[in-house]
Amino acid sequence: VSLSSRQLVAMDMVTMVIWVMVLPFMAQGADITEVDQFLTEYLERALVTTKEGRSNVGSRKPWEEDVRLPRHIIPLHYDIYLHPDLETDLFSGHVTIQIEVTQPSQHLLLHTKDLNITRTELTTEDGHQVDILHAFEFGKNQFWVIQPVATLKSGKYFLLIKFTGSLTNGLDGFYKSVYTNNKGREVAIATSKFEPTSARKAFPCFDEPSFKPTFSVSLVRPTKGYIALSNMPVQKELPNTPAKGLTTVIFAKSVPMVTYLACFIVCDFEFEETFTSNHNTRFRVYATREQKHRVNYSLDVGANITDYFESYFGIPYPLPKQDMIAIPDFSSGAMEHWGLITYRETTLLYDQLESSSANQQRVATVVSHELAHQWFGNLVTLAWWDDLWLNEGFASYMEYKGVKHYHPDWEMDAQFLLLDLHPVMDLDSTLHSHPIIQKATHPEQIYELFDKISYQKGASVLRMLENFMGPEQFRNGVHLFLDQYKYKNAVTDDLWKALEGVSEEQLPIKQMMDTWTRQMGYPVLHVEDLHQGKLTIRQERYLNNGHKNKENVAKFSWDVPLTWITSETNKTSFQMFGQTEDKLRIAVPKTTSWVKFNVGQLGYYRVNYPAKAWNNFIDLLRTQHTIFSPMDRASLLNDAFALAESGHITYTVPLTMAEYLVHETHLVPIKTAFRKLSGIESYLENMDTIGLFKSYLENILEQMYTRVGWADQGTHVEKLTRSYVLKKACKNGHNQCNKQAGELLLKWIDNESFPIPANLRTTVYKYGMAAVGTEEIWGTMLHRFVAEKNADCKLRLIKGLASIQNEKVLQKFIKMATNGTIIRVQDFHYTMMAIHHNPIGSKIVWKFVRTNWKKVENLFSGKQRKCNRLVKSLVA
Repeated sequence: VSLSSRQLVAMDMVTMVIWVMVLPFMAQGADITEVDQFLTEYLERALVTTKEGRSNVGSRKPWEEDVRLPRHIIPLHYDIYLHPDLETDLFSGHVTIQIEVTQPSQHLLLHTKDLNITRTELTTEDGHQVDILHAFEFGKNQFWVIQPVATLKSGKYFLLIKFTGSLTNGLDGFYKSVYTNNKGREVAIATSKFEPTSARKAFPCFDEPSFKPTFSVSLVRPTKGYIALSNMPVQKELPNTPAKGLTTVIFAKSVPMVTYLACFIVCDFEFEETFTSNHNTRFRVYATREQKHRVNYSLDVGANITDYFESYFGIPYPLPKQDMIAIPDFSSGAMEHWGLITYRETTLLYDQLESSSANQQRVATVVSHELAHQWFGNLVTLAWWDDLWLNEGFASYMEYKGVKHYHPDWEMDAQFLLLDLHPVMDLDSTLHSHPIIQKATHPEQIYELFDKISYQKGASVLRMLENFMGPEQFRNGVHLFLDQYKYKNAVTDDLWKALEGVSEEQLPIKQMMDTWTRQMGYPVLHVEDLHQGKLTIRQERYLNNGHKNKENVAKFSWDVPLTWITSETNKTSFQMFGQTEDKLRIAVPKTTSWVKFNVGQLGYYRVNYPAKAWNNFIDLLRTQHTIFSPMDRASLLNDAFALAESGHITYTVPLTMAEYLVHETHLVPIKTAFRKLSGIESYLENMDTIGLFKSYLENILEQMYTRVGWADQGTHVEKLTRSYVLKKACKNGHNQCNKQAGELLLKWIDNESFPIPANLRTTVYKYGMAAVGTEEIWGTMLHRFVAEKNADCKLRLIKGLASIQNEKVLQKFIKMATNGTIIRVQDFHYTMMAIHHNPIGSKIVWKFVRTNWKKVENLFSGKQRKCNRLVKSLVA
């Protein structure tokens, strides 16, 4: 009957019954090919699976029940061949995966998405072919399902899959990016971005972080004018292969790593090169030919910080080379592909003449963040995405150490409050927050974990922990953790165990840190009146809506590492406030007139003082504010405004306290206060009291404005402060500020060479356009935007273009932003928000999004999370 014995054995009882029913039909002279076709089609459709692999015989199949891959099939090595065709926007390839089956299996599962798989073959380790009954895609869970005829025995196998795909299906997976060179010609490149679950868009794979196989990669590039890059150095090149005019580039075998760290690039870029001091590692930064002169800063920063991290972690950088590359179209800020870190141009390229101090700092911090990942995330990898913070929280904290090492004068310790701590505390004070460690299974859930909680709260609690343990014991514990789990996977408890192992005081790290990582939110500590040197403190969960519906809110408590200084000494005192304690009592000298808790705001909690203490702090800031460090001044301001927002104290306290800002010169307390004041201003915008509030702001800003001036001079932090104060003054309607911005803009419009310092350009473009902008001026700025090559300069010009007070022009600008040509797709969100922040633009943007939702979805290639992010930003 032309069926092998193995195929007959593989059939279930239902199949056998059908076969027996068909035999009499055949005996009457029916054509065997007709019967065979009927059986094949019926079995595939009804008995094995539907088109999407769904069972029709009553029981759900394994690939339907679980979105996770089975643990008993382990990828050991990938041999990947990819051929991107930059003219057809398609790519083809094949992958051979060496797998180990650790227990008998009736099927194989791996991941695929948006690929056309054309061939699937399975062979044993000694080369014998394994018959496959069926191979199909189960799209719901992004699986490629392979059902062998017979149950697979334990052992090693080779799985060969051939496939094709598109290079134009979004900015993840394997995709095409385009830039315009100095000759005005569009140049295409192929690049990749896989984290967290997009490697499956480039090649079928076991796309989960617990699998760490090795990789051998071959990429096809045009022979003339192009290079190919991957994680490892080039091993050899094969000219005129697979055809004349093409070259196959073969790379060295990688170390064990997860799929999302693989990287494939075919481009025409150029590079600058140096070598690290410690281990002479080759270090390169790639960019387009037109941008090559802007790579030197990140090259020097990167090599220096790599040396620093090698010393700090006590573990050498494990690869023979480290490349960094600026990609014209890139959906994230950067991606830590091992040995080939990819960046958006604005986060890697720095021009000493054209880039602002803020851009310089952004480049340094992102480079530092991604280099920290080479150890945290790459060398040691999370076992599953619920421990994402092990990657991102650590890198977010370590980036400050790296930049501080290279730029000790940038006060990165103080800036941590502005950039990480305060923003995440605002989010984490809502009922919509979530714990640092949170379960996620489906790809869309995994993407949602890449948020402020994983990054910024993760960094904040590590900062608190280091202060609690001491920096040297913390570093020793981090070294032990990395050394124990290098080239392996780890979970949060593995880190706690390593830190406990080096604690000289045998601190209960896990017990303490579980209260910060496994429950959402944070506490506010209520301090009672100081009496005879005695203080009593109690804790409760802080919520920004205060006491509303308090009975329905989950009750949490924390192990709080409490620190304080007093009027008698600047030496920091410490005591643990345990989660099981109702109250904590501390003693200070009886002569103490004030106690400031949470020194440097190193703790992840708020402090509410009695009214007498708040008034004392107000007087101290008014008369001698430098008695407190900039971090402690910012801490008092941040807590006071937050506690007024939650109803614990009246707004009289923070508003009176903030009046001292007329004497403040430091960026951190200034920006801390004005972030909160700006929020209040937005609440009052359509109320009668807005005029009084603007007068209050004007009294503070007038003296600040006079003090900072328009001369771009001073330290790095002073330049950041000036830029921020000028923006706030112009936004608040300061006449002289807006007049000056308008005059400078007109001079630049008349003469493009007119020198506006890079640190002042956003202020001039944005508020100058609002003050004097006409359709003709807007057109000139648009023309210069199109011609501009510096990505950082283009973002500043977007701010200017979005600020014109002309609805017709703004509607025109929105249409330009959606066609994906003048403004890159990666900058669409930025552009829409810039228009939204224009007082006459918010309604225009909201109406456009509502009436053109399908167009927005198409722009983001149907990725709902990006569409949702835009909506959240607009309604926030």
